[in-house]
Amino acid sequence: MGDSSTTYKKIGKEIGFSYGITILQLLLAPLIVAMLTRVLTPGRYGAYVLFAALISFGAMVLQMGMSQFFLTKLHSYKEKKWPIVFFSILSSVFAILVSFSVVFYFTPIAGFFLQHAKLAGYSTILGLSLIAIIFVTLGRIYDYYYKARQKINIANFMELLRTQGLALPLLFLYILYGQFNLAHVFIAWIAFSLLSLVIYAWLDKKDISAFLASGINFAEIPPAYRFSLPIALSAVFGWVLAYSDRFILSAYTSTAAVGIYSVAGSILGILLTFSVAVSNVIVPYFAEAWWKNKKEYGMYLNALLKYGFFILIPGIVGAIALRHELVTLLAGPQYLGAAPIVIILSPYPIFAFLNGIFGVSLFLQDKPRLALYLSFIGAAIDIGLALLLVPVYGMKGAAAALVLGNLFIFAALFYSSKSAGLVNLRFMKLGQILFSALAMGAVLMFLHPENIVQKLLTLLFGGGIYFALIFLTKTFDQGELKVIKSLFSK
Repeated sequence: MGDSSTTYKKIGKEIGFSYGITILQLLLAPLIVAMLTRVLTPGRYGAYVLFAALISFGAMVLQMGMSQFFLTKLHSYKEKKWPIVFFSILSSVFAILVSFSVVFYFTPIAGFFLQHAKLAGYSTILGLSLIAIIFVTLGRIYDYYYKARQKINIANFMELLRTQGLALPLLFLYILYGQFNLAHVFIAWIAFSLLSLVIYAWLDKKDISAFLASGINFAEIPPAYRFSLPIALSAVFGWVLAYSDRFILSAYTSTAAVGIYSVAGSILGILLTFSVAVSNVIVPYFAEAWWKNKKEYGMYLNALLKYGFFILIPGIVGAIALRHELVTLLAGPQYLGAAPIVIILSPYPIFAFLNGIFGVSLFLQDKPRLALYLSFIGAAIDIGLALLLVPVYGMKGAAAALVLGNLFIFAALFYSSKSAGLVNLRFMKLGQILFSALAMGAVLMFLHPENIVQKLLTLLFGGGIYFALIFLTKTFDQGELKVIKSLFSK
């Protein structure tokens, strides 16, 4: 891997930049939800959630597993072959995306989807969503190509631009006119996704010129699909696991219920986004170490777990303690029905985080078929439970089904992964993290801030308590503290 100290310094700088990007996400993601929930009715916000889930389908499934292929397999090729391999495969995925969008929109599939998702009258938004699928999915693959090349900061910035950039035109419309519609939302999403691809193309203009001169190397495509097709099928079930609860909830209740339910998911989703800031940086090195240095692979695994738990556990405790305040801060009092859902959904970020790590580990072991089988069973459990629970318990049943499905996936991945034996609980110091988080939560439960300023100050106060206890309980060893100090000094 080269000189270790140089690598660690590079990782440290990338983590610092990644947290800068994550802070922007933490500002922009809630801003987007806040504007959408205040401008749109719960029913229209629920419609937005369902179309966003369709776009997520493309980003997760129609990339055909190529994100994981490039992340785990790029270093098995000689570096000079990387551009030809990448652009040859990207061209094939582009053809699949265009074909899917055309078939979906111009056949009875579109009417079936709109009718059963209770989205009749939204055909224009469906068309925009299908266009967004193309650019969002290509951008996501490009992100992982750059991450595999260890150009982490560029990839993270492009992801921010593509996922949160739409906040800026929406904010402009909100300030200037006090309103916008769903079409504006998806047009902005398309525009910023396209912009990220244009920037990537400019950065890789020499590689693109060389690729256009040589043409597609069709010999590189079949091996990639042989590896990634099980991953793509696994992504289908992963998408079902992540989003079927919303569609089943819409079928049995209404899009308004989906909107309220999704506010709880947004609160915990923002937390999950923050927790993976470190893992987004470390995973490419984690993957490279699998091929070159198994000892460092174990070190990266434990770092991923520790720093993820370091953020997730206090975040979940804080979300439960301040659930009513967070819901009204993010979406307003008309969405207070989401507060009890926060409690039921609270384990979800931990399981989703762990599934991501141990899923990558399974791919590195060349076991994509096993990941496929596990995803299928997890999705079946989720759908089965949702069909049983949603008609009786509504949003609470949907939340319980999602958590239990992800719990099964985690247990199966952990048991199947050879990496499980490398977990070092002493290094992670979960006891200190849990104690610090619970002590913080105990204080926050007695606080009931009413306005925006008080709520934000309460969040900062809770964070201060947690970080103070983390250092008092010596959760970080001297080596980790040196890295943290070096980050702040720069």
